[in-house]
Amino acid sequence: MNPDIAAALARYGEEPAARRLLRARRRDHVATGDRLEVAQALTAAGHHRGAALWLAAMHRRDPASAPVAYRLGNALRMAGKSRAADPVLEAVCRKHPAWAEPAHSLAWLRRQRGDAAGAAAALERWQRACGDDSRVLLSTSGFLQDMGLGERAESVLAASPRASREPGLMAERAGLLLKLGRFGDAEGLLREAVGRAPGLGGAWLRLAQVRRWETPEDSPLGLMRAALTRPGLDEPTRAAIAFAAAKVEDDLGHYGEAWQTATTANGLRARSARFDRADWTRYETALRRVFAPGCIPEQGDDEGPAPVFIVGMPRSGTTLVERRLGRHPALVPAGELELVERLGIELAGASGYPDGLARLAPEAFAAAAAQWRARLPAALPGAADVIDKNPLNFLHLGLIARLFPRARIVHCRRDPLDTALSLWFQNFAHARNDYAYRAADIAWMYALYRRVMDFWNEILPRPVHTIDYESLVAAPEEALRRLAAKLGLAWTPAMLESGGGDGTIATASLWQARQPVYRGSAGRSRRYARWIAPLREALEREGIAAGG
Repeated sequence: MNPDIAAALARYGEEPAARRLLRARRRDHVATGDRLEVAQALTAAGHHRGAALWLAAMHRRDPASAPVAYRLGNALRMAGKSRAADPVLEAVCRKHPAWAEPAHSLAWLRRQRGDAAGAAAALERWQRACGDDSRVLLSTSGFLQDMGLGERAESVLAASPRASREPGLMAERAGLLLKLGRFGDAEGLLREAVGRAPGLGGAWLRLAQVRRWETPEDSPLGLMRAALTRPGLDEPTRAAIAFAAAKVEDDLGHYGEAWQTATTANGLRARSARFDRADWTRYETALRRVFAPGCIPEQGDDEGPAPVFIVGMPRSGTTLVERRLGRHPALVPAGELELVERLGIELAGASGYPDGLARLAPEAFAAAAAQWRARLPAALPGAADVIDKNPLNFLHLGLIARLFPRARIVHCRRDPLDTALSLWFQNFAHARNDYAYRAADIAWMYALYRRVMDFWNEILPRPVHTIDYESLVAAPEEALRRLAAKLGLAWTPAMLESGGGDGTIATASLWQARQPVYRGSAGRSRRYARWIAPLREALEREGIAAGG
């Protein structure tokens, strides 16, 4: 590279003279390779506008160069010039539809702009041009699901001949059908998938969740037990099949067998689980330090968004509450988002979360709140307030109060022993739930959750609205009317309805959430009275009264 250009690049961020020199050299005769190096160096340093200007000069000289056009479109996108970037990337994608990078860049650009249909079209064109490639199919389907376009993602897989014969793709499509409430179609695909590939642990779990199994004859229990005897299965797969079998045994009322199978499954998962109590203790201490009483300002006006956050221990009824509230015309369910924690980590920076929040100005939280809305799934309606039902947001209520002073918090509370039992029967996908595979760790985490919720109730300027799972299933209308009033919502009978129109549900409760309110899960621990002593005793050691 020309020494003058290299020297100017090194000083670009600090010296106006260096920027002027590069601006002048942009009009000179500079070798193509050097121009690309300059653009790449500016991009790496985060100077996307400068990179775009150099690439634009190259593009004018050689408009037929697809690599230059792609880099220009991407630099414009990174510089926030989405309207200028779109036609550049669109032209590249039309000429080279099977080229992944421009297709993904264009899809992200349109997604960030809120154009879900345009983003989907860009990615689907790439997928069609690539033919029946399993990685491309999965990438496209995953992107569409992230945008909240579940039906469109399923149609991509449904149109693929490969997805009708490859067990992994069949299981992926079946998982989508489950989320969309098409349980019968999903069951057929899952039975075929595990028949062809018994090592698909996730497919066994989905098969167990298809419905409540009434008789051994029509259940997949025999298939699951046979699969557990197969040699060569790794521990995670064997654990997944055991969790699936325990769920079916529980449905059938074979409680002793279900407990033993779940115990086996937890033992397998516990070998790879990495639950560190010391880390969680440090986090709790940091929360109390960063969000000391009085540090969250009162909000006197009625401006700004008022999203609803449904929190609590996992398996405490958060999905049930979300589906009922989500039928209100003023609210739209968004599922379990992880945006709050992500924004907190970004805000905290190098100091780490939550410590790095302590010295931030109110303007930083306001900017992050705007980012939250921009990064929601693109398919969500814009007029209604969003419901985020990530239960572990109970760890972030202080951050939520700083981001959204008008946020409404719903705390789902359930009998401790019933909660612990439900956790004991669950195979979690995320490492954040690695506490769930040992009785002592479940109890310890439950105690931490109780302490943290007590802390928020003491220091948050706005009330946390608690709803008890047992009250909800015993008298749904009374409990929901009371909750709606607390949230400032007019009552609508639609909140009591079940069945069609529930959209996409992606949690372990995906079948139950579409049924009428089910009373049988309240007091569930009583069915396991003969075997549940390890969970009860672990809770009591943590100072938590556990009946059952």
